[in-house]
Amino acid sequence: MGRGLLSTLCGGAALALMVVAVNPAQAQTAPGASAPGGDVVAAVAVAPGEAVAPGDFLTTRRVFGSWTLVCDVWIAHRRVCMIEGHGVADDGSAAAVRIFDTADGKVALSLEAPGDIDAAKGLAVESGTLGQTVPALKCAALCGATWVPDVALIKSFSSAESLGVVYIRAGVRRRAALPMTLFGAVMAAATHPDAGAPSSGCAAPVAAAVPARKAEAVRKPAHKAEAPAASNAGFADD
Repeated sequence: MGRGLLSTLCGGAALALMVVAVNPAQAQTAPGASAPGGDVVAAVAVAPGEAVAPGDFLTTRRVFGSWTLVCDVWIAHRRVCMIEGHGVADDGSAAAVRIFDTADGKVALSLEAPGDIDAAKGLAVESGTLGQTVPALKCAALCGATWVPDVALIKSFSSAESLGVVYIRAGVRRRAALPMTLFGAVMAAATHPDAGAPSSGCAAPVAAAVPARKAEAVRKPAHKAEAPAASNAGFADD
């Protein structure tokens, strides 16, 4: 089992970034990668069947400009976080990006956009010169996609000036931009619980190793995305 980016056992060091690579350009899955279109299971702070004493579970939200760090903390046991960002395109439509750990220690990416975009053209994320597109979306009130992305794309977030969620709406290419000025700060807060924050609930030592338990599925739009297509740029609107 790999180790994720945003989950920690209280009393221990932040876990290292390990992401499997997907090569969707050839519509293939790299060895060990989650199958595109399959369910993505999120890591959880408290698994089904685990007993939590009254007052020992809390959820924290810390805002860093366009980004929010949301952490579930089982005091003295486990801390699991998600990074969420929101951007607005020039037509006023909004999009969201979520980054979180999976139950098997990978890093997943979730995109969300308005439900009236051109689903056949897909939904893309752009970071610097890198981009990745999820085609043939199924949309309801919102269009979305959740998958384990290419490792190079995740790594590029740290140096990007802005992150873009790109889609075709009313025949026009739209890009909801998320400034990355404070992304380093939100990452520091995620991987180092006490970085400029009140007590994270991780101060007390863990009496024994916490066994792995079955996690619950992450909430995501009711669809299964097809294999993402990797590229060095976003898609065009033709």
